[in-house]
Amino acid sequence: MFQGYLTHRWTKNWRLNYFLWRDRKGVLTNFFSFAANIILFQVLLILIYETFWPDAYRFLSIFEESPVLVFLLWANVLLMGNRLLQRVWFVTSYYGIFQGLLSIPRMLIGNFINFMANWRALKQVIQQGNPRRMAWDKTTHDFPTVGELSRARRMIGQILIEQGVLTEKDLADAVLHKQQGMRMGTWLVHSGRITPMQLALGLAEQAGVEVESIDAYALPPDLIVQMPAAVALQYGVMPIRREEDTFVLASESELSPLTLAALTRKLQCPVRYVIAQLGQVNVGLRHWYARYRMVDPRAVLDEAIHQHPDYAARLCKGWEYFVSRQITLGEVLQSLGRIDPAAFSALLLQHASVEQPLGAFLVDQEVITQDTLQSAIALQEKIQPSIKDVINQCMRGESFEVSHQASLRLVHQSFTAKTGGVLSSGITE
Repeated sequence: MFQGYLTHRWTKNWRLNYFLWRDRKGVLTNFFSFAANIILFQVLLILIYETFWPDAYRFLSIFEESPVLVFLLWANVLLMGNRLLQRVWFVTSYYGIFQGLLSIPRMLIGNFINFMANWRALKQVIQQGNPRRMAWDKTTHDFPTVGELSRARRMIGQILIEQGVLTEKDLADAVLHKQQGMRMGTWLVHSGRITPMQLALGLAEQAGVEVESIDAYALPPDLIVQMPAAVALQYGVMPIRREEDTFVLASESELSPLTLAALTRKLQCPVRYVIAQLGQVNVGLRHWYARYRMVDPRAVLDEAIHQHPDYAARLCKGWEYFVSRQITLGEVLQSLGRIDPAAFSALLLQHASVEQPLGAFLVDQEVITQDTLQSAIALQEKIQPSIKDVINQCMRGESFEVSHQASLRLVHQSFTAKTGGVLSSGITE
């Protein structure tokens, strides 16, 4: 609070000053909250004494003859109840009902901590005589990691170089020319520099888990129904089997400890996950859990195999290629910088309760504009091939990689021309 005042002084804009005041009011409210806690504790002791002690002395109330004060007290109780309800609700949604209920006493403990911190800061300012000479303490944040506590998270590009599937020159070239709307790993696969399995092995080493190739269409329906659609779509995971009481899930990217804890609670059983090849989970989610079903690409492929059995082997290879080139709208929007990954996860929670396509929901929530949505959808369609295009390439005997790389170059040139220069991006995995 004191440091914020030195950095951002009051302005002539009352709207900005309102938010500055919300940050700085703690100088006063931390003391008031602590005093209110003491008064509350005292009132509760008096109430217990008057209720349960025989012939207890009745203390006079200063509020009995003041309807205004009584109204303010009840209004304060209602507002405080609403705040407590929100704390319990949101904590419960992530950590369970036990932790949600514990958020109530933690608020009282938090008031005490804020009071002591505020008193210490004020004492330091008084001792120094000038807040500009103060060196404020910073909170140290320690976050749990998956696997070894000392395992540092390495960039996917560096892991692929160490595994010998990518050179420094290839990585530098990919950073320079990476297509907008795609993560680095996705771009490396789409551009043909690495295979989907090589990317999966790199991501698995980064996350400290195993790799497993899956066929989402071969999963048993009785396993699929054990995973709620909202949970699968929110966290981007597919159930692949049960191992005694453990649910084994497939993901195309690393899952955080918080995500694993949330999945364990929502599925009400222990979970572990493996890394699947690019597109395998995405295609599975569209097939089993999507609210708005499009034409099933696997059905189109099966029909082509039935009509042209001589091309069956090549069409099956085309399916693998098609799967590995699929990309979600969320990845496009995040890679374009239109939505922060953390904010996107929160938006998926809200989207789970509405019957509306994700893109339309984001527009209605004013997270993105309609023009941004249309541009992202157009880019998504250009990046990922359709199953009909893949089948036609199979029939003509064309190379999937050469054709797709040519289309990516056209998309890249189009975006470069619009932005007036070479596109560049850091490694985002």
